[in-house]
Amino acid sequence: MKLTLELTKEHFDINRKYIGSEDVSDFDGNIRIAASLGLCVFASLKVSGWIHAEAGSGIKAGWGIEAGEGIKAGSGIEAGSGIEAGEGIKAGWGIEAGSGIEAGEGIKAGWGIEAGEGIKAGWGIECKGLLCFEKQLFAGVSIYRTVAEAIKTVICGKLLGVVSYGDVTETGMELPVIENIHQKLFDAVNVPGALNMGSWHTCDTTHCRAGWVVHLAGEKGYELEKQSSTLHAAMAIYESSGYKIDRDRFFETNEAALADMKRLADEERETAKTVTA
Repeated sequence: MKLTLELTKEHFDINRKYIGSEDVSDFDGNIRIAASLGLCVFASLKVSGWIHAEAGSGIKAGWGIEAGEGIKAGSGIEAGSGIEAGEGIKAGWGIEAGSGIEAGEGIKAGWGIEAGEGIKAGWGIECKGLLCFEKQLFAGVSIYRTVAEAIKTVICGKLLGVVSYGDVTETGMELPVIENIHQKLFDAVNVPGALNMGSWHTCDTTHCRAGWVVHLAGEKGYELEKQSSTLHAAMAIYESSGYKIDRDRFFETNEAALADMKRLADEERETAKTVTA
């Protein structure tokens, strides 16, 4: 039987950073985090067994999170690098990884799932909000099941990414809509000092392209950003407003971004004239 390390309030400082004496960067056993501690922060977290954070407690690591068995959190799971579990990954709120997410069994989140790279699950994948990733998604790739037995379901509120293997069902979610998005966006950024493509949000009056989209969407935009990221929130808002944008557009220079936004605003204005003529 594996040793289980019980982490309580005493193992974290006032900022919820782990200060315990046990090395959890490569722990041979299981870790259970007590309830109602909020998002508990680790430099790195790796165990040979399972990781469980009880209700009201989440897991955040500056680097990766890895478990030989399952990972479960009553709140969110967040890693600067990858998240990997030999069994399932389940979070009461969101799951976010700087790189890939991989589980031997299923992946389930109470809200959104976001990965900087790809997502791979032996079973199905389910979340109520945005399911977003940069590379590819594979669901139901367990080598222990036949194709007929595979659980390939991918259920989400809204998909942003390419599913290479899996059966997708988008349940729908309410997304902010910006009417005449291109004209409103260009009017906002076409002011000296308003556009800074080097930072999502510099201040209330200066943002990058994605930051401005979130800002123009108001409270609903910022709530969506909180649930996912600035990049994916902006992509979702653009699409709900009638335009599917390439993510690379959010990483251009000020000059290139401004030129593209002007082009789209001009096209939108001309289209409106044609319709009303």
